[in-house]
Amino acid sequence: LTDLDAALSLPAPAPLRVAALHLRARAYLALRRFEEALADTDAAITVDPENSRGHYLRARGLVALGRVDEARLALERTIAIDPNADAPRYMLSMLQLRRRDFENGWRNYERRWKVSWFLRESNAMVPAAIAPRLSLDNQPDDFNGKSILVIAEQGVVDEIMFSSILPDLVSRASKVTFVSVPKPMALFKASFPTVDFIPPLPSLRIGAFDKVIALGSLAYAFRNRLEDFPGAPYLRPRDDVIEAWKARLGPKTTRLRVGLSWQGGTDRTSGQKRSIQLEQLRPLLERDDCEFVSLQYGDVEAEVSAFNATLARPIRVFPKDDIEDFEPLAGLVLGLDLVVSVQTSIIHLSGALGAPCLVMIPHVAEWRYGDEGGTMPWYNSVRLIRQSKHDDWSTVIEAVGAELDARAKA
Repeated sequence: LTDLDAALSLPAPAPLRVAALHLRARAYLALRRFEEALADTDAAITVDPENSRGHYLRARGLVALGRVDEARLALERTIAIDPNADAPRYMLSMLQLRRRDFENGWRNYERRWKVSWFLRESNAMVPAAIAPRLSLDNQPDDFNGKSILVIAEQGVVDEIMFSSILPDLVSRASKVTFVSVPKPMALFKASFPTVDFIPPLPSLRIGAFDKVIALGSLAYAFRNRLEDFPGAPYLRPRDDVIEAWKARLGPKTTRLRVGLSWQGGTDRTSGQKRSIQLEQLRPLLERDDCEFVSLQYGDVEAEVSAFNATLARPIRVFPKDDIEDFEPLAGLVLGLDLVVSVQTSIIHLSGALGAPCLVMIPHVAEWRYGDEGGTMPWYNSVRLIRQSKHDDWSTVIEAVGAELDARAKA
C-alpha cells in the first residue's frame, strides 16, 4: 500500500494509473478498508469505464459493505464487458442465490471450477488432475442408471447442506460413492445406507465411474425452484448414540435445555462479524428456566470455565473429543430442546436433523441465509434472527430471549 501510494503520486499514462488504482483497491480490500477500495475503483472507472476489472473490484467492495443491489449491477456490468469472465459469474451466483434466483444462481455457481483461486482452495478434496474431469451442468436424467462418484469440495457446512440432495441422486443412479472428510462420515453412513462413503485418497481412481461430480453441482440438477427443497430431516445418528446422550445428559432440572454456539468462521470467512462474546449473551445465560449446553467447536473449556464462575447456573461443557465427530454431536443435539447459534456448521447439522434451531446472523449474512426473511429453504426447523444494523447484536439477543419465553411457557 505504501509503494502504491507513492506510485500514484507520480504522473503516469492512463493505463498505468488504472492498473495502479486496481492494485491499491485490492490492497484496501485485503485490509478491509472497503470505502477506500471503492474510491479507487471509482477513480479507475472514471479513467477507463470499459475495463472490466474495475467493475469487478468495485463489486467486491460493495458486497463487503452490504450494498448487494449495487454489487449485482457492478457484476452485470463486468460480465457485459467480458462475457467469459468466470470469477465475476461465480460471485454473481452468490448474489442470485441470496435472492433465491436458484436457476440462474446455480448455473453461474458451476463457473467456480474455472476460477483459479477456487481450484487452489479445493485442491485438497478435488486434485488438479480431477477438476477438469468433473461433470458440470447436469440434468436429472443425466444420472439415470449410472455409477456416480460424488466429491465433497468445500467445508463441512457445504457437505452437510448439499448432502440433502443425495436421496435425489440415489433414486436415479445405479450406484453412488461419496468422497467425504472424516468428521461427518459416520453420521452420513448411518443416514444414507445405500451410499458408499470413502475418505479423500491421494490417487483417486475415477475411471470406474460413469460420472464424477462435485457435491455442490448436484444443486444445478435438483434444486432450481423453491418447491424443489423438501426441507425435511435427512440425517440421523444411530439409535444407540442418541440413547447414550440421553443418559449422559440426565433428567432436566429446568424448563428448557438449550445448546449454544457463539463463535463462527475464521478471519477469511468474516469470523469477527459472525461471532458474539459470552458477556453479550449474559441476559440469556442468567435465565433460571434454561440450562445451556456448549456446542461450540474448538477448545473452549478455559473460556467457559472463566465465565461460568460468574453464573449461578453454569454452561455445561463436554470434552472436545466427545463432540468433534458429527455423529456424537448429532446425538447430543437431539437430546436438547433447542439450539441457539451464530452462523456456523451447528445450524446446518440441527436443520438436517430436524432439530429446532435459532440462528443469530449478522446484517449481511452468507448467501445460503438469503437477503431477508426468517426461514431457509434447506431446513424447516431453522429460524433466522437477523441484525437490524451492522455490528449490533442487542436486538438479536432480545429476540432470542422472547423466543425462549414463548417456548418455556408452551
